[in-house]
Amino acid sequence: MAINTAPRLQNLLRMCHKSSKDLNRFFGDMARQQVKTAGLEQSLEKAINKVNGFQFNVLSETYPESTIDIKEGLQQEGTDSVKIMASPIASYANFMHSIEPGLSAYVVTEKDEPIEALVYDFVQDTDFTCAKGEGAKDNEMRYRVTGRTSLVQGLFHFHVPSRLEGKPNKDASYVISAMSDFLKTGVSCRMTQNPVADILQVASGRADGFVAVGLSPIEIALGRLVMVEAGGKVTDIKGEPLTAESTTMVASNPTLHARLLKTLHGEA
Repeated sequence: MAINTAPRLQNLLRMCHKSSKDLNRFFGDMARQQVKTAGLEQSLEKAINKVNGFQFNVLSETYPESTIDIKEGLQQEGTDSVKIMASPIASYANFMHSIEPGLSAYVVTEKDEPIEALVYDFVQDTDFTCAKGEGAKDNEMRYRVTGRTSLVQGLFHFHVPSRLEGKPNKDASYVISAMSDFLKTGVSCRMTQNPVADILQVASGRADGFVAVGLSPIEIALGRLVMVEAGGKVTDIKGEPLTAESTTMVASNPTLHARLLKTLHGEA
């Protein structure tokens, strides 16, 4: 277990432990093919609603003055400058197909600046924590981005959400084109449909870069905090600083980040 003394992170982790049984039960039923295909969507919606409702109640009672935002679900308007974003199921597509990891993600912002984050793997019962100025930690090991400087030798994760398929999107075209160019030259590429896991892979040095479009606010906030704390660089696809309104991301170490941007825009 990652150790972090931030009270909010400890409260979030306790909440995750309480709700993980419902998620694990449903995840296990899908993995064992006990959920029939015909009723999959309805069963998944029921599981999500149950966990969303439980976590919203816990958060709203524990932090009545803060803004609470359960991804694509329940919201509470707060009176202070703190916002807690929650994504009890951080990868809908992967969860629906019982593909590990099964992640829950939480980011705390203050005046729109991310200050704390928790990612909990409810299948493996492991957690990752990050607090501004205190680093990003998993199992007491601090995350650091890779020191690799060669694109050819790197491993890169790409993300284009399924909801953008078949729809005109200039940023998505950049990403798909770059991934195609990388594959043609033998560069290792992956598309996992799990942006939260992708961000952690880059922050831990297990992957060398992440390029994405169509990200949610909680995924953007997570990347903003985690990549900085892991010694990396993160911007939007145009090279501009990420904000609460951003939807694209390029994350890597400083050297590869510059080369990724040039590749995306046909300059290399």
